[in-house]
Amino acid sequence: MFAVTYSFAVRPFINRNMNYLDIVNESTIMFVAYATIPYSDFLLDPYFKYDIGWIVIFVFLANLAGNISFIFASALLNFYRKL
Repeated sequence: MFAVTYSFAVRPFINRNMNYLDIVNESTIMFVAYATIPYSDFLLDPYFKYDIGWIVIFVFLANLAGNISFIFASALLNFYRKL
């Protein structure tokens, strides 16, 4: 939670889009970390653990797709600027 608060307060990158990407990445890491709590012996329902696992996979893949699309968009934008 400290990393997300730090990213909101300090804005460590010069580029505004990089700051937003950092906030999204840190929030995703925090969500996935909190989503691992049901895997402890606190909850015994295996079906709930299975569903939470699929949610974690979906969030991870959505974050991965967002990061890859950001990289491609940035690369294309830089390519067109140099033309």
